[in-house]
Amino acid sequence: MTGRAGMPQSVLRFRAALQDMIVEAAPTLFITLAFNRKTSAAVGARFLQLFDARMASATLGRFWVERVSERPKYIAVIENAKTNLHLHLAVTCTPQQSAIIAEMTEPAWAKLVPAGTVDVQAVYDEAGLGSYMSKQYSADHQDHLLLSRSCT
Repeated sequence: MTGRAGMPQSVLRFRAALQDMIVEAAPTLFITLAFNRKTSAAVGARFLQLFDARMASATLGRFWVERVSERPKYIAVIENAKTNLHLHLAVTCTPQQSAIIAEMTEPAWAKLVPAGTVDVQAVYDEAGLGSYMSKQYSADHQDHLLLSRSCT
C-alpha cells in the first residue's frame, strides 16, 4: 500500500511516529553536527555519545554521571550516511542548560571532530522540526535513530 507521492505506508508511519516523538519531547534546541569527512553511522553514533558526555558535564558539573535524570535529553537522527554523514539532534533541556549548550557545542565538537561544523538553533516549531528530522527516516534506517541515555 502506498500513500503520498508513492511513499509506502510503512515509511509514512515511521516518519509520523518520529514526528510525534519529537513534538512530545518539546525540544528547546536543534543541533546539527557535521563531520565533513567520510565516516560510518557506527562512528557517528560513537562521537554522539562522546558529545553527549561533554554536554552533560558542561550542564551538570562534576557528578554528571550520577545525575542521569537531570541530563539534557536528545532525539538524534543520522542523515546522509553514505555521502555527507551528519547528525540532527532535537535537545530537550532547561533554559539554563540551553544557554550552556549553545555556548559549548562548537568548541566541544571541534575538539572531537576538528574538520567538523555545528549549527545550533532555538526551536520554535516542534512539528516543523519533527517533519524536517524525519524526512529521510524509514524502516531501512532504524539504526539511524539515536536516543540519549536519559530518554531510554
